[in-house]
Amino acid sequence: MKAGDTEKAAKCQTLNYLLHNSSIPNTVRLGEDVRFGYGGIGIVIHADCEIRKGAVVGANVTLGGHSGGKTRLNAAGKHMSVPMIGEYAHLATGCKVLGGIEVGALSIVGANSVVTKDVLPLTIVAGAPAREVGRITAENCLRYKGMFIALRKVPNEEYIALIKKYQAASIFRDCLDEPDSEV
Repeated sequence: MKAGDTEKAAKCQTLNYLLHNSSIPNTVRLGEDVRFGYGGIGIVIHADCEIRKGAVVGANVTLGGHSGGKTRLNAAGKHMSVPMIGEYAHLATGCKVLGGIEVGALSIVGANSVVTKDVLPLTIVAGAPAREVGRITAENCLRYKGMFIALRKVPNEEYIALIKKYQAASIFRDCLDEPDSEV
């Protein structure tokens, strides 16, 4: 699609469906270095989804729309009722992310979880419905580094600095969201 060859893109989409029993429309916005577990077997992704760089999408994952549910604003300011997966997020096998949900950067969604609410950056969620079961911090982040395939070869110091960057952004955002904030 980026090269403007819609015919070739449609052929790739059909071939992916036939070989992997997956529906990954060629209109899905994929960032650099997005990885699909086991070649993308059984994945269903809504045509308007956005998956940012370095994210991992496991086998049998569904990223679907939900009319009448939560919406999010995309980069163009349009209301969307489909998910946006943040940078380096890890979606484990069989999870479902439904509606205008944002899965934050460097977050982990557990296997077979059903996500119906936003997942903050650096958060680990699991269950049906998914709920927070942990947080990734500068102190514990090395134990989770292997989950983020695109970051495995990054030196530990750079990886920790990236975690700290997202931690600082989260703290700043939380201060802005607080009604009694003095920021």
